[in-house]
Amino acid sequence: MNQQNINHDDNIDLIKILMDLWRMRRSIFYSTVIFSVIGMLIGLGIRPEYKASCKLLIEDVGNSKNPLGKLGGLAGLAGINFSVGASNAVSSRLYPQIITSLPFQRKLLEAPIFFSDIDSTITSKVYLMNFIRPDALEVIKRYTIGLPGRLMALVRGVGNWEKTDTSKFVISKRELILVEKFRKRFEVIFDDQTNIVSFTCQMPDPHASAYLTETLVDYLTAEITSFKIEKARQNLNFIQEQHIVAEKKYLAEQQLLADFIDGNRNINTNAFKVELQHLHNNANVSLEVYRSLAGQLEQAKYNVNEKTPVFTIIEPTIIPVDKDSPNRLFIILVSGAIGASIVILASYLRTLITKIDWTV
Repeated sequence: MNQQNINHDDNIDLIKILMDLWRMRRSIFYSTVIFSVIGMLIGLGIRPEYKASCKLLIEDVGNSKNPLGKLGGLAGLAGINFSVGASNAVSSRLYPQIITSLPFQRKLLEAPIFFSDIDSTITSKVYLMNFIRPDALEVIKRYTIGLPGRLMALVRGVGNWEKTDTSKFVISKRELILVEKFRKRFEVIFDDQTNIVSFTCQMPDPHASAYLTETLVDYLTAEITSFKIEKARQNLNFIQEQHIVAEKKYLAEQQLLADFIDGNRNINTNAFKVELQHLHNNANVSLEVYRSLAGQLEQAKYNVNEKTPVFTIIEPTIIPVDKDSPNRLFIILVSGAIGASIVILASYLRTLITKIDWTV
């Protein structure tokens, strides 16, 4: 009996809700239409964004086996060690941090990029600061949730907005805000299983998004290569300098020995023999140093090549055809749903208020 009463009450409540919705149908309809039109206007006012992507396979040669195989043993007999040491690697998980770092972002902002909407090649910094105006969504955010922050900035007067400085230690307030917004246009995802790095870049211009993605990949690969081989390159430069000095010294000792022999052809004194032996010893020592440095030089060259990472593009960047955002249909549907919800919620709140006994 109680179960039947509960089911009967539920049916009554459901019928009542449906009747209330039917009674409010005109208000719901008008509110939905009005908010849908507002959503459409907002969607039309939002600037289109295009997203380009690229996938890169990173082959860390420093972690591979010795590619010379048996030749490595022969090279060892000649005094050249081609053994693979510990890789001076930069973890792939640090790539997002490198890309979002301030120096890297400023370098990207200063890179020349082709923008098809203005048919010109300029830097992203110039384009974003002079050719892009705030869209509808940015204006709404600025004067709603962003209004307190703007008022506080005006009161405090933090930073010099227009001051610019080419120093790497000084950045203007305006450029700092630009860098913060620019960072959000990039996304880097690293797959530990496949060693593939995916890059995406979003820009208001389709050509710019593709060119900026390529520039990002070029700059990052150059940075990673520089990080990995920096120590090996410094060692190579040092050994090259020492090798040149040793070669000059060896040639000088050889020339000194030859001149001494040519100038003392008919002399066979003990003093001559001692001096000749001394010059021979000096020449032999110079030769051994020269040979040793020659072996170290070949090893240093191999170490640079061995530590240089190999980057293979498995999915090249293409110019996007369709915009990535905004999804105007979604904005219109959500706006219409918000309009209908406001009318329904307001009606039930009004009914709830009328049921309250205010005489207490």
